[in-house]
Amino acid sequence: MKLTIEPAGEEELILRCPNADAPHIRALLVLLAEAERKIPARTQDEQLFVSPADVLYAGFVDRGVFLCTRDAVYATPLSLTQLESLSPSFFRCAKSMLVRISAIRRLRSQAGGRILATLTNDEQILISRHYAGALRRLLAQAHGKEHES
Repeated sequence: MKLTIEPAGEEELILRCPNADAPHIRALLVLLAEAERKIPARTQDEQLFVSPADVLYAGFVDRGVFLCTRDAVYATPLSLTQLESLSPSFFRCAKSMLVRISAIRRLRSQAGGRILATLTNDEQILISRHYAGALRRLLAQAHGKEHES
């Protein structure tokens, strides 16, 4: 794939490709659409919007959903289900937790079918055995697409 970037006055993106339905083209379009979406969030002092790309994981704790980024933790009025539908990069890793797939640095199998995930900020989270199979299928599918391209 050839990539050319030309500085210009107005942002314009033109994709020339023989197959617009190719998996890597669809993935690129999803990333571009996701870059425009923001998640409403709050701290004790302010209301703000967080980019899904900044979220490492989200969890339901003490009757609320919290977004964990590299630098801070924010409350959000959205449910985990709403966050899942907002961004395809979020993966349900436990009943009360989502993780952003690209925030995972390393995976290690654990007893009982669970998976220990080390994130880019070196935090570790457990992927429950109920969701571990779906993660393995997702990774196998992504690995297979890499070899198709």
